[in-house]
Amino acid sequence: MNLNQLIQSKQYERAIHECKALIADAELDDDKSAKLTGLVYLGIIYTKQGVFHKSKDLFDTHFNDIVSECKFYWSGKELVDTYVFYNELEKAESYIDAYIDNNKDSKTLLTKGNLLYKRKEYSEAIEILQQANSLEPNNKQILFSLGITEVELKNNQEAFKYFEKSFDLGLDDSIAEIIKLLFRRTGTCDYENCVDTCCKAVILTGIDGKSVKDENSFNLLMNNDSRNKCWIKNKSNSDTPWVFECKNLGLNNYCNDYDKRPENCHSYPSSILNTRTACSYTFELADKNILFSSTNCFKVVLHILKAYNYESEIKELTNKNPLI
Repeated sequence: MNLNQLIQSKQYERAIHECKALIADAELDDDKSAKLTGLVYLGIIYTKQGVFHKSKDLFDTHFNDIVSECKFYWSGKELVDTYVFYNELEKAESYIDAYIDNNKDSKTLLTKGNLLYKRKEYSEAIEILQQANSLEPNNKQILFSLGITEVELKNNQEAFKYFEKSFDLGLDDSIAEIIKLLFRRTGTCDYENCVDTCCKAVILTGIDGKSVKDENSFNLLMNNDSRNKCWIKNKSNSDTPWVFECKNLGLNNYCNDYDKRPENCHSYPSSILNTRTACSYTFELADKNILFSSTNCFKVVLHILKAYNYESEIKELTNKNPLI
């Protein structure tokens, strides 16, 4: 098996051994190109293993050589993933830009668009994502990224269309975004009388978009936003996300640092889908004029609303959208 085959079959330890042998042989032969190849493959393996501190050390040390030599044929996915994990977006983007100058494909343009989104450069992100969409119109991930970016630009009608298309192409996450567009949160938090565990048993989302379940991702979250230093882990195991409690939570569920509460608290609940049983917040239709074009998507939305007992909202939407 060659290195690509070993990596694809997840035989990482054997692949690491092969990389180190390649690097050692290249050093003896003074073959800089072969050595760099071995180093890049080693970084790819570390990224796939989730050992990001090792991949970052390697990519940092050889960054200029990698950009110079690899930009013609390697999209740099693992390098970009590593720098995104550490929120070093400029370094990730500098490699992507070098690659795009020589190769313009939909996947790389999607990566570039997502980086611009993370940097909150939404108009620029739309431009790049639309280029990606023109190359691959039925890519559900590109359509989803266009949707979430249009939301940030307050173009909800455009966002809705993109989410519908991505859902019809098989991206189930799009339904949650459609629900968010349809409903807006109303009311206030009745924290003194709350019997739910919103502030007492919290699962956090890391900067990579995944649930925090190890020390590394939690530290990165705190470093990215100091407001997250209020969290204290209260239980964990290797198979599930860590659960946190807040050190600022006082008597009667009162927050002792409310103005500086983390985004996790500020936006919760963001949708009817994560509202808890006793929550004092409610949701109402935000835009009664949004028209569905997908019968399948509309059916799923109605099924969800029925499960959450939004009967009057179902009637309003059905009157506006006679698809069924």
